[in-house]
Amino acid sequence: MIKLRKQLKLNIGAGKDYKEGYVNIDQHSDNGADLIHVFPRIKLEWNEIEKDYWVVCEGSPLPYDDESVDEIFCSHFLEDFVYEFETIMQDFHRVLKEGGRLHIKVPYEQSYGSFYHKRFFDKNTFRGFVSQNFHYQDKGMFSEIIINKVNRYGLLTSIALFLLGRTKYKTQDKFWKKHYESPGKIDKIFNFIRKYDLRIGMRYEIEAILIK
Repeated sequence: MIKLRKQLKLNIGAGKDYKEGYVNIDQHSDNGADLIHVFPRIKLEWNEIEKDYWVVCEGSPLPYDDESVDEIFCSHFLEDFVYEFETIMQDFHRVLKEGGRLHIKVPYEQSYGSFYHKRFFDKNTFRGFVSQNFHYQDKGMFSEIIINKVNRYGLLTSIALFLLGRTKYKTQDKFWKKHYESPGKIDKIFNFIRKYDLRIGMRYEIEAILIK
């Protein structure tokens, strides 16, 4: 009897999005991650002795061997990095097997989102990592990009989010607290609207799948 090998799949920056069949990786333990890991990050720290800021590097590469991972899923994580972005992408490439998939989701440009976002993306961002892209002199790390698209909220969802943003902060905080901490009726309503809404509203997300 042939025993099938179980695929190794990683969910990077999992947060509360826990995926079955994946190793869910996050730097915080309170979300129930399978693996706690701090990715490379460059920051400034005040040195009291020198009375000056020092550049400090923390974090480490993924704790996996070269070409040992079948798939990486990475949703709304890479926008938190500036100088470390390319290093992290290189590490993803290192651990992926030949033919392995890197599935990325990131906010679209400024994405009407958080001021914590440190990097902006558009539809051309990930093309530079693909070797077939003749617009770039460097040979990309990945052999193919099979999905490279912009996802949108539909018209009704866009209107709802716009009206929500116009409400007072107290009402808005109350809404999002209920939405995130007890996903129930509101979550179901928004999922229903997004499913059947016409995709002619505001752009909110870039999605790409890169093949090594």
